[in-house]
Amino acid sequence: MPSQNDPAAADERKFLENHDTLKAGLDKPEVVALNISAEDKALILSDNTTGHSLKSVSDQANVVALEATANKNNGFTVIRKNYRAIRQRILKNSGCTKAIAELLGLDGTEAQSEGEMAAEDPKPVLRCKAPVGGGIQIKATKGDAEAVNVYRKRENETEFKFLKQVLHFPWLDPVEPLVSGKPEKIQYQAVFVSHDAEYGVASDTVTVVLPG
Repeated sequence: MPSQNDPAAADERKFLENHDTLKAGLDKPEVVALNISAEDKALILSDNTTGHSLKSVSDQANVVALEATANKNNGFTVIRKNYRAIRQRILKNSGCTKAIAELLGLDGTEAQSEGEMAAEDPKPVLRCKAPVGGGIQIKATKGDAEAVNVYRKRENETEFKFLKQVLHFPWLDPVEPLVSGKPEKIQYQAVFVSHDAEYGVASDTVTVVLPG
């Protein structure tokens, strides 16, 4: 007797492969001899087309969602940096009082009536190196953060781009050189994350050479 294992229980990719095999085998002589009904054959063909169509749409939506998330993260990184820089300049202004800081939503508890700079915001300590096996190994302090967002800027880029939210370090960025055989300088930054929101300021920029 054939195995009773259920191919339909496999993940979507494997199940579609199984369904493709079923569809492709319908016209083989030994299968034709089974006299599979026309209705079942039509259902197999219809389901196969529908399955591939649904997965294609879903895969495309996932790509769009990932791109949208990356664009959002990149955009908010720039906005947050601008906000923090402006905030510090306002808090350092000799005319900035606690009341003014509270009025602007700049956390008045950190504003000094004498206009002194607020205490430095927390930031990760970032270390990067190029291991023998390839890629870039990244380590960062987490402190009380739930995770750390890692950003990267390559030689052909003008600004840092969101790379990955990392829960555990060390983490390996499997990056490859832009040009095979040519070393590349890559820059990294990191920001603390708590409750899906970044806080503090970006780490010092670390530059590492990726061997060619």
